[in-house]
Amino acid sequence: MDYDFSNKVVLVTGASAGIGEAIALLFAKLGAKLSLVGRNEANLRAVAAECEKQKGVKPLAIVADLGTDEGVQKTAKDTLDHFGR
Repeated sequence: MDYDFSNKVVLVTGASAGIGEAIALLFAKLGAKLSLVGRNEANLRAVAAECEKQKGVKPLAIVADLGTDEGVQKTAKDTLDHFGR
């Protein structure tokens, strides 16, 4: 199957490790514009760099805890501000 996610914005939570990291890398290979969210800044930056290597599309990395209202609001605001949708 060939999927093309270029010009699509994909928000990946838990992107700094595990399943979230794997999903981020998959969508990067498919050309998506990524908004990556995680709590571990160092890991999140490393995952974002790996995603950028896939197709040259730089992801938006958001350090936030989605277990808090502030984290959810920051994620939504930053993603909308950056991508316009």
